[in-house]
Amino acid sequence: MARCAECGQPIRWATTTNDAPIPLMPSSDPEGVYLFTGPGVVRHLPSWERERHRVALAAGETQRQLFLPHVAECTARKDPEPVPEDTLARLQRIIDAPKAKGARRA
Repeated sequence: MARCAECGQPIRWATTTNDAPIPLMPSSDPEGVYLFTGPGVVRHLPSWERERHRVALAAGETQRQLFLPHVAECTARKDPEPVPEDTLARLQRIIDAPKAKGARRA
């Protein structure tokens, strides 16, 4: 089995329907977002389709499992810097501004 060059974890290589190589976690995961559509080929499922697939899987209507991309669990991946508190406060004021305007008109 292949291993991630960054963290050393096992990975499973696949190719997306757009012909791009993608490393996946080697085991299926109920929170997965990729579905194998053929030998070594995966398709990213939108959220509504993932939910529908999970229901079908639970009902025994399909055996096809979902997989997470390796980047979701790569231990070598750095977490992004946290957003500064003053920036969060400004963003919240921007989000709340239309609500406040609407409240005054009522």
